[in-house]
Amino acid sequence: TLDSQRAASAMKRRGLAIEEISSHLPFQVLLYYNAPFSVVFAVLETINVGYKMQYYEFNSSLGQLLIVPVLVLWTVAEGLRLYFGVRGNLAERVPQVAAFLLMSIFPQLPCLIFMVRKPKPRPKPNPIPKP
Repeated sequence: TLDSQRAASAMKRRGLAIEEISSHLPFQVLLYYNAPFSVVFAVLETINVGYKMQYYEFNSSLGQLLIVPVLVLWTVAEGLRLYFGVRGNLAERVPQVAAFLLMSIFPQLPCLIFMVRKPKPRPKPNPIPKP
């Protein structure tokens, strides 16, 4: 504390401004831990979609057609969302934090709802070879 006061007075004598950083630490911690979990979720969801496309048949062709573009859109939007959150918080830029919040709602929310509530596929029948 005494050293920080001496450093502050020395900076004032040199004409340097002292600015207090006001980035939000709990928000930064949440973003820090959200990034690896998002990567793990994206990898597991990609494996899940690939498995279902290969071994299951969908009730509707629309569900089968939309599942891959929705996954790609979510993955790209999640990367941009985390970038805007980290950069906006650390640089104290309100527009980037606002972009983070908007990207949390759209397109993230519709994509996640679709991926969770997607049409339930049926397993493909295995042909039994005749002797």
